[in-house]
Amino acid sequence: MAISITLDDDLATQLQLQATALNLSIEELARQILGEAVATRHDHEAAWQVCNQRRIELIRKQFAEGLSPEESSELQQLQDQADQHVEHLDEQRLDDLKQLYTKAKRIVLRFLFGAALSTPRPQSNYYSRFSSCGYEFILVML
Repeated sequence: MAISITLDDDLATQLQLQATALNLSIEELARQILGEAVATRHDHEAAWQVCNQRRIELIRKQFAEGLSPEESSELQQLQDQADQHVEHLDEQRLDDLKQLYTKAKRIVLRFLFGAALSTPRPQSNYYSRFSSCGYEFILVML
Protein backbone atom coordinates (compact mmCIF):
# COMPACT_ATOMS: atom_id res chain seq x y z
CA MET A 1 0.00 0.00 0.00
CA ALA A 2 1.34 3.41 -0.90
CA ILE A 3 0.87 6.29 1.52
CA SER A 4 2.03 9.88 1.04
CA ILE A 5 3.06 11.97 4.04
CA THR A 6 3.87 15.65 3.81
CA LEU A 7 6.72 16.71 6.10
CA ASP A 8 7.79 20.20 7.03
CA ASP A 9 11.18 21.26 5.70
CA ASP A 10 13.05 20.84 9.01
CA LEU A 11 11.81 17.30 9.55
CA ALA A 12 12.53 16.37 5.92
CA THR A 13 16.07 17.70 6.26
CA GLN A 14 16.64 15.76 9.50
CA LEU A 15 15.30 12.60 7.89
CA GLN A 16 17.55 13.10 4.85
CA LEU A 17 20.64 13.62 7.04
CA GLN A 18 19.92 10.51 9.10
CA ALA A 19 19.20 8.42 6.00
CA THR A 20 22.47 9.54 4.42
CA ALA A 21 24.41 8.76 7.62
CA LEU A 22 22.88 5.26 7.72
CA ASN A 23 23.33 4.75 3.98
CA LEU A 24 19.58 4.27 3.49
CA SER A 25 16.99 5.89 1.30
CA ILE A 26 14.59 8.29 3.01
CA GLU A 27 11.76 5.83 2.33
CA GLU A 28 13.65 2.94 3.98
CA LEU A 29 14.46 5.02 7.05
CA ALA A 30 10.88 6.30 7.31
CA ARG A 31 9.56 2.71 7.11
CA GLN A 32 11.94 1.64 9.88
CA ILE A 33 11.04 4.55 12.13
CA LEU A 34 7.29 4.11 11.61
CA GLY A 35 7.53 0.34 12.07
CA GLU A 36 9.35 0.73 15.38
CA ALA A 37 6.92 3.39 16.56
CA VAL A 38 3.86 1.30 15.71
CA ALA A 39 5.35 -1.83 17.32
CA THR A 40 6.31 0.09 20.47
CA ARG A 41 2.89 1.68 20.73
CA HIS A 42 1.18 -1.69 20.20
CA ASP A 43 3.42 -3.36 22.80
CA HIS A 44 2.76 -0.57 25.29
CA GLU A 45 -1.00 -0.78 24.76
CA ALA A 46 -0.98 -4.59 25.05
CA ALA A 47 1.02 -4.39 28.29
CA TRP A 48 -1.37 -1.75 29.65
CA GLN A 49 -4.37 -3.99 28.85
CA VAL A 50 -2.81 -6.92 30.74
CA CYS A 51 -1.96 -4.74 33.77
CA ASN A 52 -5.36 -3.11 33.80
CA GLN A 53 -7.13 -6.47 33.60
CA ARG A 54 -5.12 -7.69 36.59
CA ARG A 55 -5.96 -4.46 38.46
CA ILE A 56 -9.66 -5.03 37.82
CA GLU A 57 -9.42 -8.62 39.03
CA LEU A 58 -7.73 -7.49 42.25
CA ILE A 59 -10.33 -4.77 42.83
CA ARG A 60 -13.14 -7.32 42.46
CA LYS A 61 -11.37 -9.74 44.78
CA GLN A 62 -10.76 -6.94 47.30
CA PHE A 63 -14.50 -6.39 47.68
CA ALA A 64 -15.52 -10.05 47.37
CA GLU A 65 -13.10 -11.79 49.73
CA GLY A 66 -10.26 -9.45 50.61
CA LEU A 67 -6.63 -9.32 49.52
CA SER A 68 -3.43 -10.70 50.95
CA PRO A 69 -0.75 -8.15 51.84
CA GLU A 70 1.14 -9.09 48.65
CA GLU A 71 -1.99 -8.59 46.56
CA SER A 72 -2.69 -5.25 48.26
CA SER A 73 0.82 -4.12 47.38
CA GLU A 74 0.41 -5.33 43.79
CA LEU A 75 -2.92 -3.53 43.51
CA GLN A 76 -1.35 -0.31 44.75
CA GLN A 77 1.42 -0.57 42.14
CA LEU A 78 -1.11 -1.28 39.40
CA GLN A 79 -3.28 1.61 40.59
CA ASP A 80 -0.26 3.94 40.42
CA GLN A 81 0.36 2.77 36.84
CA ALA A 82 -3.31 3.36 35.98
CA ASP A 83 -3.12 6.86 37.45
CA GLN A 84 -0.10 7.65 35.28
CA HIS A 85 -1.84 6.23 32.20
CA VAL A 86 -4.99 8.28 32.80
CA GLU A 87 -2.94 11.40 33.57
CA HIS A 88 -1.26 11.06 30.18
CA LEU A 89 -4.68 10.77 28.51
CA ASP A 90 -5.88 13.81 30.46
CA GLU A 91 -2.90 15.82 29.17
CA GLN A 92 -3.74 14.79 25.61
CA ARG A 93 -7.40 15.83 26.06
CA LEU A 94 -6.34 19.13 27.60
CA ASP A 95 -4.06 19.81 24.62
CA ASP A 96 -6.95 18.98 22.28
CA LEU A 97 -9.22 21.36 24.19
CA LYS A 98 -6.64 24.15 24.03
CA GLN A 99 -6.38 23.74 20.26
CA LEU A 100 -10.16 23.81 19.91
CA TYR A 101 -10.42 26.92 22.06
CA THR A 102 -7.79 28.68 19.95
CA LYS A 103 -9.58 27.77 16.72
CA ALA A 104 -12.96 28.88 18.05
CA LYS A 105 -11.45 32.14 19.31
CA ARG A 106 -9.89 32.78 15.88
CA ILE A 107 -13.22 32.18 14.16
CA VAL A 108 -15.03 34.53 16.53
CA LEU A 109 -12.37 37.24 16.19
CA ARG A 110 -12.30 36.85 12.43
CA PHE A 111 -16.07 37.18 12.38
CA LEU A 112 -16.22 40.16 14.72
CA PHE A 113 -13.23 42.16 13.54
CA GLY A 114 -12.89 40.89 9.99
CA ALA A 115 -16.53 41.66 9.31
CA ALA A 116 -16.24 45.07 10.93
CA LEU A 117 -13.16 45.96 8.90
CA SER A 118 -13.86 44.52 5.50
CA THR A 119 -17.45 43.51 4.91
CA PRO A 120 -20.81 44.35 6.39
CA ARG A 121 -21.96 42.00 9.12
CA PRO A 122 -24.49 39.46 7.82
CA GLN A 123 -28.06 40.10 8.85
CA SER A 124 -28.73 36.43 9.51
CA ASN A 125 -27.12 34.13 12.04
CA TYR A 126 -23.46 33.24 11.54
CA TYR A 127 -22.77 29.53 11.15
CA SER A 128 -19.39 27.85 10.90
CA ARG A 129 -18.54 24.16 10.89
CA PHE A 130 -15.04 22.79 11.50
CA SER A 131 -13.33 19.59 12.58
CA SER A 132 -10.44 19.28 14.99
CA CYS A 133 -8.79 16.49 16.97
CA GLY A 134 -11.31 13.97 15.64
CA TYR A 135 -14.35 16.02 16.70
CA GLU A 136 -16.71 18.05 14.57
CA PHE A 137 -17.86 21.46 15.82
CA ILE A 138 -20.53 23.88 14.80
CA LEU A 139 -20.23 27.51 15.85
CA VAL A 140 -23.42 29.54 15.70
CA MET A 141 -23.53 33.23 16.51
CA LEU A 142 -26.94 34.79 16.83
